[in-house]
Amino acid sequence: MQKKEKRPNQKTIRMSDRIVFILETYRGESLADSLENLVLDCNEKLPEINEKVKQQEKYYEQRKKDINKELSQLIEVRNDLSSISSAILTAKRYCNTIEKRAEREKDKLKGKGKGKK
Repeated sequence: MQKKEKRPNQKTIRMSDRIVFILETYRGESLADSLENLVLDCNEKLPEINEKVKQQEKYYEQRKKDINKELSQLIEVRNDLSSISSAILTAKRYCNTIEKRAEREKDKLKGKGKGKK
């Protein structure tokens, strides 16, 4: 706990019941002491909190980069799959065309064979 300072400033403030409850449950002999302790404690912890916020921002920025990289890779894979799918469909069409031509040729050959007998 820090050494108590003189309080040359006298102010009147209004506060909600919730704030009064918080101050009454905070350490201090009076409401003014509790308010002063709370403000000083928060001010003392502020640099540590700011450092944690900076660390979290760096972490989230790195995660964002990682996610964007993975997203780009997934898009690339999706595009590759789309190309492969398109190639498979084209190959199926060619196979169907070849099958139909083979059937027609087979039928032609059967028809010519019947006429010779």
